[in-house]
Amino acid sequence: MFKDLGFGHTDIYYEGKHVDKYLRVYLPQAPHDSLIDGYGLEPSEQYFRRTPLPKEWKDWKKEEAKGLKIDPEYYHPQIESFKEQEWHRRLNGYWFFNNGVKTYMTGMHYFYCNWWRMDIGYPGFRQTDFEYFYYLQYCIEDPNCLGMIQIAMRRDGKSYKGGVFLYEPTSRTKDAYSGMQSKTDTDAFKLYEKCVLTPFKHLPDFFRPNFDTSAGTSPKKGLSFVNASKRGKAALEDYEEDAELESRIDYKSSVEKAYDGAKLFRYVSDECGKTEGVNVWERHDIVRFCSTLEGGSIIIGKQLHTTTVEEFDRGGENFKKLWAGSDPAQKNENDQTVTGLYRFFTPANTAMYRDEHGFADIDKANDYLDKTIKGYGRDSNAIASFKRKNPRTVEECFYADSNHCAFNAGILNERLSEISAHPRHVPGEFMWKDGVVDGDVVFIPNESSKTWQVTILPDLANQNRVTKMFDNMYQKSLFAPMNDHQYRIGVDPIDHGKAITSSDKLSKAAICVFRQFDPEIDDHTQVDEMGRPLTIYDNFGKPTSSWKTYNFVAQYIYRPDEPTEFYEEVIKACKFFGCKVLVENQKPGLLTHMRNRGYANFLMNRPKETYTETNGKFGTNQETVGSPASKIMTDHWTGLLKSLVTFHGHRLDFPELIKQLLEFRPEKPTDYDNVVAAGQCMCAAKSEVIAPKFEVKVTSYFRTYKRR
Repeated sequence: MFKDLGFGHTDIYYEGKHVDKYLRVYLPQAPHDSLIDGYGLEPSEQYFRRTPLPKEWKDWKKEEAKGLKIDPEYYHPQIESFKEQEWHRRLNGYWFFNNGVKTYMTGMHYFYCNWWRMDIGYPGFRQTDFEYFYYLQYCIEDPNCLGMIQIAMRRDGKSYKGGVFLYEPTSRTKDAYSGMQSKTDTDAFKLYEKCVLTPFKHLPDFFRPNFDTSAGTSPKKGLSFVNASKRGKAALEDYEEDAELESRIDYKSSVEKAYDGAKLFRYVSDECGKTEGVNVWERHDIVRFCSTLEGGSIIIGKQLHTTTVEEFDRGGENFKKLWAGSDPAQKNENDQTVTGLYRFFTPANTAMYRDEHGFADIDKANDYLDKTIKGYGRDSNAIASFKRKNPRTVEECFYADSNHCAFNAGILNERLSEISAHPRHVPGEFMWKDGVVDGDVVFIPNESSKTWQVTILPDLANQNRVTKMFDNMYQKSLFAPMNDHQYRIGVDPIDHGKAITSSDKLSKAAICVFRQFDPEIDDHTQVDEMGRPLTIYDNFGKPTSSWKTYNFVAQYIYRPDEPTEFYEEVIKACKFFGCKVLVENQKPGLLTHMRNRGYANFLMNRPKETYTETNGKFGTNQETVGSPASKIMTDHWTGLLKSLVTFHGHRLDFPELIKQLLEFRPEKPTDYDNVVAAGQCMCAAKSEVIAPKFEVKVTSYFRTYKRR
């Protein structure tokens, strides 16, 4: 299904049809219509029907046993015909008419639907499974793909599909070793017993290779496809090199190095988003090389990583890294993703209800989900929890747990979903107009920009509103802001460039620009009963806020090669928006650079409301340029951000900021550059603001005379 054989194709969306991300899957040639099951039936009567063992099977087996006593090479023709049919379908796939449409099932999908018995019976045909197995087969056939990583709702059958992924190829391959892990050691055994061993025992004998029964017919430690163990001379006399597969399926503990050094033909990592005390990112970095050769350049095995989505508080962060690094649209120069895997998401509303043809009843599912959500009323955290358990979009899968979020997770989760589906920001660059440094600054939109994102820019009359003022300390005229009553900037600075370390945890530089509330534009009374700006609908029926001001309007988050590149970005932002900037002063590089460049007037002093008191008196040495990176300061701006999220979180427009707000931990703020910059920005916005005036020198109105 990876190669185009010229017989048609279908597009499988790997993140739901709300985004244009899909793989083109190619189909094999279909037989003549008359040879396809369901031919001649009314479309309503055309659907997948399981093919069980014939009713005469037991009688045929008795007849075959009698025939073998007479002729050791005898075979029963009906038994042999049925075996050939089912093996052909298992290996080559199966065609049938489904509601008038010729439909192809992969061999593994057919084997799963027809023979892989679950605790509730045989799976039956579902459109969601149909797409799942198409995508999985593509991953198996793609030589540059290590396998698939999947998110699904509960009761999706993902664990049973993981079991058949292990068993089906391993049980017909010579000298193959396959294994599985789960979120805990106990869960790994339960997964093996329930989703491999039990279905195996219900298979017909022609799909069960010889296996070691020395530990009984239900081996607890794994399935070994070898003959029953014998000792001594008897073992040597009965040994035939090709008489057994010598393959094995087992399970191991959840620890990172459990399979270190093994050569894995197939591997399943079950519930990898909910592991306890195990870093699944590091575990994958070990186990991926168990399915490759030559340092990972040659893939010899395939892997399947799956999880449900109801809780991401334990192990979730590392799973997010796996998911983020598995986008097939983002490959390196070796034509591989970061993890080697391709990701696949099954929306809850496509997996809840289905008709007899296996097609999802999405309207019925949406009605159920919407009514349940409505029943939670204004409890945004409960709504977020429910959506995480029953996600209709990838964004809902990663809704933060309100118990572990410093801010209102429900509001942030909802807003993230909205702007992920309908982005409101524009990427681009701030540049000196005509290349004239310290002249006017212009914003140039650029879709490929990795630095700036903006939403609403000042009109032309309010861009570059700066003046020059004589400074006694510097004894020269310096630039000064004229728009400080309308905008404020917060910065989380850097003092080193990229080359200082290769660590992937190297912090980024961050800039946030905030638009102050403007009563001439917005009506402060236009709020709901909770004090939040009203939601209105634009001419296209899309919800938007009634307020245009009191929000972040631009952000920069990037790690440049040299810190001076970042310092210049701060200067250009200050110049363009015509306002001051509040900077953490533990890293003096930016402060020094702005002073040297003539922009000292743009540096804010520490806001007075952040001064600490002892016995009713302010402490000394607090009137500094910039603010300290102290716990007191962090607590202060965290409180300001909490208030902003509560009343204005539904208006935030930058996905990166919202994601960091959801993940933010006050005890370790340095890991969240964007949040620190936003916090500084809110401190600056809440401090006293005075509209500056042009400085006029009185002496310029009087004639001067030279002394003799």
